[in-house]
Amino acid sequence: MYEENRRRTNSFAHFDRFVMMKNINFLVLRLLVFVVVFLRFSNGEDETFVPDCRFTRANVRQAHPFDSSKFYLCRNTLKFEIFTCPNAGRFDDRWKSCLDLCEQKKPCLNEGQCIIHKNLTLECVCRQDWTGDRCEIPRSQCVHKPCGAENQCQMLIASDYSQDYVCICDDQQRYGRNCQQTVPNPCRTSKTQFHPFAFSRRSYINCDGERIFFQPCFGQMYWNQEEKRCDPKIPNLVFYAQVIAMNPTSEIREQFSMKKTNF
Repeated sequence: MYEENRRRTNSFAHFDRFVMMKNINFLVLRLLVFVVVFLRFSNGEDETFVPDCRFTRANVRQAHPFDSSKFYLCRNTLKFEIFTCPNAGRFDDRWKSCLDLCEQKKPCLNEGQCIIHKNLTLECVCRQDWTGDRCEIPRSQCVHKPCGAENQCQMLIASDYSQDYVCICDDQQRYGRNCQQTVPNPCRTSKTQFHPFAFSRRSYINCDGERIFFQPCFGQMYWNQEEKRCDPKIPNLVFYAQVIAMNPTSEIREQFSMKKTNF
């Protein structure tokens, strides 16, 4: 009986020592956390939030509960770090990453590229067919694909040309106002770089190999094919008569009418 009571007393004593050691370990852990926070604060880091890293996965970004511009990382059960998103960014807990101003505001339309300047202002760099502060203004009707999905569209603005684009059709073999009424692409059959544009006397063709490009003459000038330049003089009508003969459509005849009143 005596031995049994002694064993029970020893068991209770061991249990009490176990509970005491557990409480001491918990107090030591709390003390270490307090020391870490104190050291961070003494270094000028005003951090009032202390995450409980015992139940947080290590090295995984977590949202700061009080400041959306910050996130924290638990390195282990005792050590953690708090970070601030750069460039006025906001932390997205779903993607575990910072969203910059461009991603937050999405100011650029029509696949324009957003750029953040040092003063945190935003700028949109637009694709070729768009302009405007937000890339919201089309430069020409090419944005509506008037030439068809399998053909190319190039912008051209000239005072004597009734639309602001040219269609390049049939794998660059022909061009025109649309792909129903076209003329041959001279870049495919000639080594000459410059050619007259069949639908405007104030524009011309600039070849890059077999690739065709259209350029306007500025300042109300005409294209001079003989001198290969834009000229304020009226173009050589004999030469354009040859253009009509090579492209005998009513539209081109009207465009290159030899009546001076049409100049």
